[in-house]
Amino acid sequence: MAGEFAGLTPGQSTLGDAKKTLGAATIRGNAMLFDGDRFDASEILVEVDDTVGIIRSITVVPRESPTLEQVTEWFQLKEPDTREKAGEEEVLTYHPQLLRLTVRGASVVRFTHVAPGMITADSRKAVDALLAKGDRAAAIAGLIKLRNVNPGDPDLAFTLAETLLETDEIEGAL
Repeated sequence: MAGEFAGLTPGQSTLGDAKKTLGAATIRGNAMLFDGDRFDASEILVEVDDTVGIIRSITVVPRESPTLEQVTEWFQLKEPDTREKAGEEEVLTYHPQLLRLTVRGASVVRFTHVAPGMITADSRKAVDALLAKGDRAAAIAGLIKLRNVNPGDPDLAFTLAETLLETDEIEGAL
């Protein structure tokens, strides 16, 4: 299921949960590296919010990369909410599924299951850019999508209400 891996859910599960499920880990940068053999992966990286000990993301690097078409079918994905080019790779983000796919050519080389707050934080940049350009309609649509992903984010709710009020859409802001 997208948004979770091996029973671990970013935004809810802890580093302790990851160690119980995935075994011993080593530190790699700001993430914990776990052996992926049990999951037919070359590696599993778990990023944790150190202040609260909650998992922010789980990245799985499969030994054999499936095609984007296969992954789209497995997770029943529609069009990605965002696309970012990163050299030869493209990162596709699917908000409702809390999933990022790193694609090289036709192959998915990394799956990253993320916490709702990560989707919100990363996607806010695009919304802020739309607001800066004056494209309030597109910004409102983006904010509504993000609110559906992370309904408990007070900053997101405030920005949406403020933007709706600026466009005289009082009912939508309430």
